Amino acid sequence: MSTKAERMYTSLIEKFPAPGGGGAHTAFFKAGALGYRAGVPEQKIIEDVIEGLPAGGRAVSDEEIITGVEKGFSVALHSDIGGGNTEAAVKSQVPRDAFSRLATAGAGATVTDIMSRSPVPLDFPEAEAGWRMLESLYAPDEHLYIGGARESGELGKTVRTSGDWAEAFKLSASRNSIVSSYNFIVVNPVTGIPGPTKQDPTKLSLRADSVIASWRYAVVEFDSVPISDQLAFWAVVKLPVAALVFSGGKSIHGWVQVDCEGAIEWEREVEEDLFPGFLAPLGVDGSCKNEARLSRMPGQLRTDKGTVQKLIYLAPGGKAVSK
Repeated sequence: MSTKAERMYTSLIEKFPAPGGGGAHTAFFKAGALGYRAGVPEQKIIEDVIEGLPAGGRAVSDEEIITGVEKGFSVALHSDIGGGNTEAAVKSQVPRDAFSRLATAGAGATVTDIMSRSPVPLDFPEAEAGWRMLESLYAPDEHLYIGGARESGELGKTVRTSGDWAEAFKLSASRNSIVSSYNFIVVNPVTGIPGPTKQDPTKLSLRADSVIASWRYAVVEFDSVPISDQLAFWAVVKLPVAALVFSGGKSIHGWVQVDCEGAIEWEREVEEDLFPGFLAPLGVDGSCKNEARLSRMPGQLRTDKGTVQKLIYLAPGGKAVSK
């Protein structure tokens, strides 16, 4: 007798939704999760989905199918093995006093020091920081989410191409205006197509981990470390930094260049190695490890504190701040 998971998996494959509004994108993730529960090998799930996918309103690449299935399979697998505890199983790759050593080595570093080392000169008004950063780090046709921290995204409004965003920020800058409407950015480009959230696969979002189009940057942030020590850390640590953004509050957000090829490599290299093995033992916020992590958008006014989110380092391709 077949299990419930086997019956549900078979039914999904036999009646797979069409792409282009029919729900296919969500179904890739669901097929991966159900297939795992049904005991179907991951490669066989991918083959079944490719064979069962009907024609629809848009063309779907094999890479899109593979990414969705692998993500669903991985989430289901980690749920079984206690994915929330995987960090504890990874041995720290840094000495226990590594952060204090770095902070001591970089002691006295200031915002001005960091800015002076920026490969892209930051000699422009703060109102221009947004569009200058976008044009340095993204291609004009890449989609980006820029908006609030609790929104799921709306195409044409909070999800636009980098080129469209740059023009919007240029218009604000031409008026010498620092606005407060777009405080956050998903640092990695998104597809512009809704996908399932990790918390609830039935809920769709335009800024979920499942809709990342390029796995380029990891956000590195400290929650309970004085700004002076954070500046000291970034002044000496050997990490390929694409941008540093002062949040206007208690932290500096580092955009570390990782350039993973896809969700599986991100999970292996960033979530299972870089963060638990190196960054978390240094005191970095471990919750920052997902690919759709938000960071503060530079050049925006933080109304709760009356401060500007300031770009203090910009290095396309990633470069350590240390000389």
